[in-house]
Parts: sequence; structure tokens; C-alpha cells
Amino acid sequence: MYDFRTLSPLDFELLVRDLLQAETGIRFESFGPGQDLGIDFRFATGSGQAVVQAKHYLDSPASALVRAARTENEKVGKLRKLKRYLFATSASLSPQAKSRIQAAISNAPLRLEDIFGRADLNNLLGRHPEVERKHFKLWLASTPVLERILHSGVYNRTETEMELIRAVVPKFVHNKSVPQSQKMLAKRNALVIAGEPGVGKSTLARMLVWLHAEQGWLISVLDDIKEAFEIATPSNEKRLIFLTTS
Repeated sequence: MYDFRTLSPLDFELLVRDLLQAETGIRFESFGPGQDLGIDFRFATGSGQAVVQAKHYLDSPASALVRAARTENEKVGKLRKLKRYLFATSASLSPQAKSRIQAAISNAPLRLEDIFGRADLNNLLGRHPEVERKHFKLWLASTPVLERILHSGVYNRTETEMELIRAVVPKFVHNKSVPQSQKMLAKRNALVIAGEPGVGKSTLARMLVWLHAEQGWLISVLDDIKEAFEIATPSNEKRLIFLTTS
């Protein structure tokens, strides 16, 4: 079961959106950064609107989450034609905690079955594995995956590089560059990542290395193009060569 510790608040919101979209079959309207007015996502219903609020609370007590819910209640009271309200959190919720949250957001048409705690979200991940696969920060930084990669012997360079990549995974901000790069790499069997200093070239490369390592590819991290050609011989092994340049 995931505790969602590897996700940033924005990562968690996007996970909640994708899980609920998959479960309901409805496209949710999303918004950029800024004051959300009590709305993280929303969608239209036959007679009004439905709103989704996501709270990434990991180690806080239930009382803190209830206080946050009361704050949302003031915002909800200003929304018009609100017909449904969904509340999701990374915290583990008991039946009593769900009832307290429902009571705290009394201005909203919040049903108990529309309150999603940690166990509920993990249940949805089991129902929608395609969403789990998309949000790779969930499982790439999980203990079983870390142990499998770090002890698999796939790297032929220093442990320092492994630890650099390991440190990047939880901090990586999910964006389209990874799936786009994956498609290009699969199509052409090569990928050159170029750009101005500081744009994230090394971070993107390391994410691709980690993703392929998790999938069982033989990883070679090199800084000499001659050595890269020497080991790039035809074989049945799935090999990814990470060639770093200064």
C-alpha cells in the first residue's frame, strides 16, 4: 500500500484527478497555481457543478485535517449550484474521521462515500493500474523498487551515480518530457538531450535511466563514447547506455 510520501502536493492532486476521472469516466476541469477558492478540480453535473478538493496530509493528526476541512467549509459556502463535493486525502481515515470531515464541511453536499482516504485511493489504484503506471513517482521511489534496482548490479559505474539518481526521483516534477522522451527513444533507439545549462537535461536523463532499470534493462553509465561503442554490441539483452558529457 502506498502512503504517497514520494509525491509533492501537486503530484498528489494530479493523482487524485486521474484516479477519479478513471473511476467516474468524466473529464475534470483543472486549474493553474494560485488561490483555488475551495476548488482543486470540478466537473459539470446535470443540474450544477461538482467540486473535488485534495489534501496531501501525511503525518498530521486527524484533528489537523478536520481543521483544514473547516477552512474549506467557508469557501464552499460561496460556491453556487454545487451539487456534489468530493474530498480526497493522503491521510489514513477511520470511519469516525470521515464522519468528522463530513460534519466539518457542512456547507457542501458531501457524502461519506465521496470522502477518499489513503486506503480508498490505494483501492482505486488497484482498479486502474494504468493510472498507477502513469504516476511513476509512486512506485519508482518505493522501497521494493529501490532495493531491486540498487542491488541488481545493473550499473557499471560508481555508487555515487546511483545515489544521485535515487535522490532525483522524489524531487522530480512530473511533466510531459519523460513520456515524450520514452517514445522517441523506443522509436529511434537513441536520444540526445541538449539545451542550455540548468534546464534539467541531467534530471531527465536520470529519470529515463531509473525507469528502464526498474523494467529490467541492463544499464551502463559511461563518460567515454569509445567505451559506449565497445559495449553496444547486438544481443538479446535490453540495454540502455547513459553517456554523460561535461
